[in-house]
Amino acid sequence: MKKFEYKTIRVNTDWGYDGIDETFNALGKKGWELVTAAGDNAIDDDGDTYTETIWYTFKREIE
Repeated sequence: MKKFEYKTIRVNTDWGYDGIDETFNALGKKGWELVTAAGDNAIDDDGDTYTETIWYTFKREIE
């Protein structure tokens, strides 16, 4: 039976995305595969919704 380990990265959208491609490429080189990306929505004072946080989950097979 295959076994996997998981890693989740949290990105706040107000932080910006500088370096995210480099981070994802580095994980890929280490055998990590992106399996999900999910956003947390928030509501501002005017009642508008926006994505506050994006959660990226990666997995890789372990022996």
